[in-house]
Amino acid sequence: MFHIEFYETEDGKQPVSDFLDSLDAKMAAKMISLMEILEEKGTELRLP
Repeated sequence: MFHIEFYETEDGKQPVSDFLDSLDAKMAAKMISLMEILEEKGTELRLP
């Protein structure tokens, strides 16, 4: 299992987190779901 860490700038901002916060609820849920799959599958992620 993998752990996703968001990039953090020197001033403490996390651009990816800010992007996810800017999405509407439906799109944010899709992105979070995809990140959970990536965490679970890691390098074993294959094309369908």
